[in-house]
Amino acid sequence: MPQLPPTARADRPAGPMECIVELEIPARPEFVGIARMAVRALAGIRPGLAYERIDDLRIVVSEACTSAIEMLAHQAGAAGGDAPTGLRLRCIDGPKSLEIRIEAPGSAFESAFPTSEPELRSSPGRTELCLVMHRETGEATA
Repeated sequence: MPQLPPTARADRPAGPMECIVELEIPARPEFVGIARMAVRALAGIRPGLAYERIDDLRIVVSEACTSAIEMLAHQAGAAGGDAPTGLRLRCIDGPKSLEIRIEAPGSAFESAFPTSEPELRSSPGRTELCLVMHRETGEATA
């Protein structure tokens, strides 16, 4: 299985109090549940996050992964090629927030989010969506 390009670590190095968990899944619907469970497990061990907020985050990650997989399959079908191989989730558990980055090959998120959005990063060959759950308020931003 070909690998996605490495995530640029220079833009977001791990701090002394951060834990980073990365997961790469095939771009197929039957693997979205694994991403959902991983995010729920990591969010569940954080003190101070209400169950409802964890469930909201799990649903958002599931929807984002599903949308990316569907868009990648559509793009591959329109181009007459095979669907790209995978999505990468990067969970950064910091002292003030839980950050979830979903990276997909190509322009998987660009149809759902304008490229002017600061949370959507795009570079040749990949697109990244960033979701942040703030510890103090329990509010999520995308």
